[in-house]
Amino acid sequence: MKRAIDVFAEFWQSFARDPLYDTGFADAVLGSGATKADDLNVMIEAMCFINGYAQCARLASPHDGPHRRIAHTIACIAGATASRFQAQRDEDGQFHTLQAERLVESYTAELTGLVREKAGFAP
Repeated sequence: MKRAIDVFAEFWQSFARDPLYDTGFADAVLGSGATKADDLNVMIEAMCFINGYAQCARLASPHDGPHRRIAHTIACIAGATASRFQAQRDEDGQFHTLQAERLVESYTAELTGLVREKAGFAP
């Protein structure tokens, strides 16, 4: 079973490729270190950075447009997952979850739909 850190590192790496590259967050995600995190503390710090970046982008985006919803979705996954990692560590300092892959799949599908909407296609 993959560690949740690996699942999320792969998810953040997908921002370097289509369709998630078109969210506009590739530079921030890649610069955060989340794609190469192999330690829980590094992943938490990277997701907090992504969350802050996405929150700023959300506030600067037109109300109820696809850019704002993309930023909100990214802020949600980064902030909620960082908090969950911090709160639910086991004694070894690792966080394992069977739901990590489902969560990543769900957010990937949602973001892909929002990218299509932003591009003018029906979700």
